[in-house]
Amino acid sequence: MTLPPLAGMAAGLAQATSSDVGLHLDTGAVVSSIVGTLLAAVAAGIAVTSKTLRRRTA
Repeated sequence: MTLPPLAGMAAGLAQATSSDVGLHLDTGAVVSSIVGTLLAAVAAGIAVTSKTLRRRTA
């Protein structure tokens, strides 16, 4: 998630509606996306490393 576009959308909506619009993020969703991305990166690193090591030993 990138925060600047979300903040920009909130600011634009606040200007268009002439009301106070704040940026509210669900902490659980943010943590889940961070953990999921970290796990995917680690799995990709392990997969590439194991494939490279198998080529060298074969």
